[in-house]
Amino acid sequence: SQAMALIVGMAALGYYAVYGLTVIAVLIASKRGTLPTRTSFDLGSWAVPVRIAALVWCVVVVLCLTVPDLNHQTALTAGVFFVLAGIWYAAVLRKRINDESSGVPQGGSIR
Repeated sequence: SQAMALIVGMAALGYYAVYGLTVIAVLIASKRGTLPTRTSFDLGSWAVPVRIAALVWCVVVVLCLTVPDLNHQTALTAGVFFVLAGIWYAAVLRKRINDESSGVPQGGSIR
C-alpha cells in the first residue's frame, strides 16, 4: 500500500508540475508577444489574471502534495525524477528537437 501511495502521489505531482510549467510558458510567450492574438476562444483582458490564478493554484496543490511529512518520500522521489529528466533534456533531447529528429516536424515532410 505504501508503494501504491508513492506511485499515485508522484503521478499527481508530475501532472501539476507539468501543468504549472505549461502555464509559465504561456505567460512568458504572451509577454513576449509570440502567442496568437486571436483564436476561436479568447478571454480578452481576463487572460492574464486567469493564467496567474492557474499558476497560483498549481503552486498550492504542489505544496499540498509535498509539504506534509507523509508526502516527503513522494516529493524526494519525484524531485530525483525531475532532475534526471532535466539532465536528459539538456544532454540529449534539446539537440534532437533542434535538428528535427524528435518532436513535431517543422518542415513539409514527415520522417
